[in-house]
Amino acid sequence: MKAALLRVGIDLGCGGFISPLFDDDTFELIYIPEPYPFSKMNSNSLYTYSTFMGRTGKLLHEYFDNQNHKNKMTSKIIHVDPDFEGFTYGDPCFNKARLAQLNEGDYLIFYAGLKRKAEKSHFLYLVGFFEIQNAIAVKDLKDRKDLLKYYSTNFHVKHEEIFLRDVTYQKNRGLKLVKGSERSRLFKKAYKLTELKPYKKLKHPVNVLSKDMQKIFGNLNGRIFLGRNALRMIEDPRTVKRIKAYIDGLE
Repeated sequence: MKAALLRVGIDLGCGGFISPLFDDDTFELIYIPEPYPFSKMNSNSLYTYSTFMGRTGKLLHEYFDNQNHKNKMTSKIIHVDPDFEGFTYGDPCFNKARLAQLNEGDYLIFYAGLKRKAEKSHFLYLVGFFEIQNAIAVKDLKDRKDLLKYYSTNFHVKHEEIFLRDVTYQKNRGLKLVKGSERSRLFKKAYKLTELKPYKKLKHPVNVLSKDMQKIFGNLNGRIFLGRNALRMIEDPRTVKRIKAYIDGLE
């Protein structure tokens, strides 16, 4: 059995913003912008920051506090992934190849950068998880027809242009797709995962797995620095059992 930690959501390196964390520990997960130049034919099936309603009842662009940034981002298409409607996640990146190694019953746990208004720095928080039903790497364009039966709500599958881009780019080594069970969920509240500390040769404090969370997740084989786009796979049976018990108890 395995558990994997994966960072998602907008951040300073992709979108130039950090999702908001509220005083009661609830949050809004804001998705990253999609850079692909979609054809006009497909534009009606896409969301922008000014048309996607968050779970707090606000359109996502309302959270951008800098007016210049808000103006820049308002009409940008958002990449809605992970998909908590159908419990799917897709990722073409070659460094996410191990996603396809997840098996039924494994956990894919999502974390994101979140920030309270009163805080100067952001931290990383657990925001949701999938209990895995299925995970695959797609390398054949002909597979899309069958995939639409199970992954119809996933951004990479429902938009044919994106599917074509991700599957045909050889460096990707396939489009990694993950399907979660009905036990999967986006948490109501966020759970702090990191603390700011100097790490190895880095001169400034960075987000590393906190000591309290290391008691649950272990030391990630020494890779406790959780930078952007990081995937951490955990396979020690005792640690995985402890992680699952902890995750199952979160709201």
